[in-house]
Amino acid sequence: SAGARYATVGALRLSPAARRLVLAWLGRRRPRLAARYADRYGPDGRAPPEYRRRLAGIAGAARRRYGLGAGPSLDGRGDGQLRLPFGCREGYAVGSTAG
Repeated sequence: SAGARYATVGALRLSPAARRLVLAWLGRRRPRLAARYADRYGPDGRAPPEYRRRLAGIAGAARRRYGLGAGPSLDGRGDGQLRLPFGCREGYAVGSTAG
């Protein structure tokens, strides 16, 4: 009913600095989650492959259920969905090399 055409889902990728911040915040606000995230997100900042596959499966089922695509086309054949109307020059789109 909101007019969405696609939903893009992915696991977080935590750079070393972001990992430290997220884990510190979780330790203060959600201590039960802190250890799980510390275990799940290793030094490379990526979630384990099995978690990413499971997340992709859940997202795919939800997209099928609601008739959504996986994401916009970034190859120039899109429908203009990527245009950012807020604070960007006219015609600038995500993925564009125009600056």
